[in-house]
Amino acid sequence: MKPVIFLIFILLICGTIIPQKVKPTEQSNPKLSYEDFITGFKSVWVEMDEQTQSVIDQGKSGELVKTFKKYFGELGLDPCYITSEEKNELSRKASTSCTSVNFRFNWVSDGFEISGIYIHVSDCNGLFYKFVRKGNVKVDFSLERTLLTEWRKLLNHKRATYDPDRAPQLIKGTTGLTETEFRKKLDKEGAKEIEGVYELMKEPGSNELFRKLRIGIEKMNEREYRLYYYSGALHKSDWLDGEFKGDMIKTGKKDYYKVSWKRDNKTTDDEVFCSSAEQGMLSFYFIDGDKTVTMRFLKLYPVF
Repeated sequence: MKPVIFLIFILLICGTIIPQKVKPTEQSNPKLSYEDFITGFKSVWVEMDEQTQSVIDQGKSGELVKTFKKYFGELGLDPCYITSEEKNELSRKASTSCTSVNFRFNWVSDGFEISGIYIHVSDCNGLFYKFVRKGNVKVDFSLERTLLTEWRKLLNHKRATYDPDRAPQLIKGTTGLTETEFRKKLDKEGAKEIEGVYELMKEPGSNELFRKLRIGIEKMNEREYRLYYYSGALHKSDWLDGEFKGDMIKTGKKDYYKVSWKRDNKTTDDEVFCSSAEQGMLSFYFIDGDKTVTMRFLKLYPVF
């Protein structure tokens, strides 16, 4: 009996030493474990809904910020970018959007109970892991302390040593004519309708992260145009001169186009429209929930 008891004791000891595998509720790539994925990052970008972000930026939720920092410290991720000021500073310095891992938190609370708790972890290419807490949780002492407890239950894996070889790179898209090549083509063949090189205009009160985004519009046939990226991306290393930025298709309304637009992270936004009614200008309208964001581009080439 003694050998058997000893063997059971060894198994119990080993069971406390061997870390459990992280098991997401959902993940986009079943072949890549979360443990391996997270070693490609040092820092974290905290994504929140607009209202929560506003409260934090106003300094009205210090306990929540402390809770975030405590949690990420336990996960071995530092620094963490939480306020809009911190995120803007990172965006100004970083040459690529793949610098940090993205953590998005969700919860709904009436002050007594919390529901809808989940953590969504993703990278710049959209690879994700989602951890979901089903049902409701009673608030114990404070919202922040209860959330921290639940987050630990969902995901408490401390990142192993950072491995730069596992750091992701934004997928390079298809490229066409560079800006120099496109200008030469326009010189030789002439610009058809709205064809040309355009640059984003800074509007009064615009975001401090304004960049001089430059794009090209090439006519493909009687209905379609192709958009090219040339320069001015927020993260310059993510984009190539002449990379496809999207497509425009004529609609039944004169000077009005339906647009498929690649965002900074190269995901596609199909809720975009464009107007060329103002000569020498293109106005892009991005539908964002219940509001519309407008970006106006001035035609730089060919000149009048």
